[in-house]
Amino acid sequence: DAAEIQDMKCYFADARRTLRRFACFFVIFAVFFCCAGPGMTVRAHADDAINAELELLARAAAATAGESEFAVQVAVCAVFLNRCGGAGFPDTLPAVLADFLSGDPAACRAFAAAQPSGRNLRAAAAALRGADPARGAVFFAVSDAVPSEVRASGRIRFESGGYAFWQ
Repeated sequence: DAAEIQDMKCYFADARRTLRRFACFFVIFAVFFCCAGPGMTVRAHADDAINAELELLARAAAATAGESEFAVQVAVCAVFLNRCGGAGFPDTLPAVLADFLSGDPAACRAFAAAQPSGRNLRAAAAALRGADPARGAVFFAVSDAVPSEVRASGRIRFESGGYAFWQ
């Protein structure tokens, strides 16, 4: 009986995580595919895909870094791009963002409500062009929340404006 109860608790915890991940995927894919329309040329679809990635990254910068220093915003965008296809991460930007947001309902709501500024859009564009102040980092946090083992191991690649980025 106790084992069955524990199994049910695990099942419901997994179901809640799956529902949160689905909700985040829905928000992200809705933003990603908002530009596509019927009868568009291949070139238009490619341009829309680039614009959708720009929008996703700008929203991520707005939701996570707000109006922080420009380099911090670019670094946040670069972290998400660095995760694409990396070991242990999904292959696409929408999936990377959904994975990032699925563990934090407040972050998912902030992403959905984010209104990217011109500065956020410029930071996202810079990251898409290859700018990476985070120097290949795939994790970031507010500096005060960086795990002590990360600091002790010297894995921090970039720290600025109250944020730290590490490998």
